[in-house]
Amino acid sequence: MKRLVYLAAVAAVTLAASCGNESAPAGPVLNVDSLAVNDSLVYGRSSAEISISGLYPDSGVTPLIDSTRRWLADCLSQGTFSEQKRIIIPTQAEIARPQQLLEHLTKKILASAKRDFIEFEYEDDLSAGYEYQINFEPTYQTESLLTYAYNTYYYLGGAHGSSTTRVATFAVPSGVMLTYANVFLPDRHKELIARIRNGLWAQYFSPTMGDSSATLADALLIDPTELDLPACAPEFGPNGVTFTYGQYEIAPYAAGMPACTLSYSDLHPLMQEWIIPLITNSQPN
Repeated sequence: MKRLVYLAAVAAVTLAASCGNESAPAGPVLNVDSLAVNDSLVYGRSSAEISISGLYPDSGVTPLIDSTRRWLADCLSQGTFSEQKRIIIPTQAEIARPQQLLEHLTKKILASAKRDFIEFEYEDDLSAGYEYQINFEPTYQTESLLTYAYNTYYYLGGAHGSSTTRVATFAVPSGVMLTYANVFLPDRHKELIARIRNGLWAQYFSPTMGDSSATLADALLIDPTELDLPACAPEFGPNGVTFTYGQYEIAPYAAGMPACTLSYSDLHPLMQEWIIPLITNSQPN
């Protein structure tokens, strides 16, 4: 493991009452450890490979570090999300010693693969090549916001693999996670959806459609009027908030993970008051 100082020294930030009145002390907000686990399994004619790497919060401002660790532990507990259930239940000791957590997850995933391979050999005399990849890291930081991303890829046979992404943005130093519910005004929900719908068409689908008569309805698996907020949380970044839909969530596999970024100025009227100071202070270091 290699310890890194990922976030620079920050000025004091005063949050609204809903986040508490904590101030970020001078000094590193978050130190991270560079972690990696690579392993493989061969059983009969089948094989599985797994690679997990990332930058894990090691020390820094609390409760921010506690919030990021809990979120990452929750993501890791579900591995690549290929089974839609928790593969492991991380212990407090593993959360504090993340290399053990990664090794525990690796063993569980490979054990699951081996069970499949045994069944293949016993019942169908089949062979398979499984692949799992997991990566997590901070993607954006300012004196008031920290965004983490957790990305996975898995291939279990068939025509193609599957990718997933989860993001979380935390207020500094409170560690409060920013969600659709606590960031955006509930009575402006329809307007937010409308702006996302327009952004998806203008930024993601329209530039690649190759048909001037095409509309968003031609690109989606759903009626555009039925579009809802993505399962992935809002991702705060240098240019605004990014809204990302997962594979098959609204569009065919070939469309990938449709996304659009709306500027902070455009979203400002739709946001709750407590978030505005964090946005105002969100100037990259």
